[in-house]
Amino acid sequence: MYLDSALVIEPKNTRLCQQKSMPNFKSGKYYDGMRFLNKAVEYYTLGYLGYRGFMKCIFMKDYANKIIDLKAIHQKRPIDLTMDHSYPFWIGISYLKLGKLDSADYYLGLSVNNALWVFEKSTWLRMEEAFGTRYKCNTLKKDDFKDGSK
Repeated sequence: MYLDSALVIEPKNTRLCQQKSMPNFKSGKYYDGMRFLNKAVEYYTLGYLGYRGFMKCIFMKDYANKIIDLKAIHQKRPIDLTMDHSYPFWIGISYLKLGKLDSADYYLGLSVNNALWVFEKSTWLRMEEAFGTRYKCNTLKKDDFKDGSK
């Protein structure tokens, strides 16, 4: 009820559109939920396209259209996550559900590689904070940390 009133005041508020879609998805009213989620994607594509792809997979089991959404957002934001997993992860799961094992293997492998890259980058950033030195990836050697210096 409050969301309806808020949407009358702010019809282009993407967070309100997304919040309005959730109860519909959870109660099996996918058409109504998608109507509001499509508005969120229309007004803020980068913020909600990946989430819409996730919802198509988990709730609607619409794997083919999910792949289209996630490939589109993956091109623009290659290392972002939606619902704690990378876009290639969800694409791989969709291909797996469609029985396209070669494509599933490729995208799930890409997901693992992305996770390792993100972990590596965040590790270097933590090292930079700890030691006050900036290193490029793949240039750091074990000897650089002898006696806790550099």
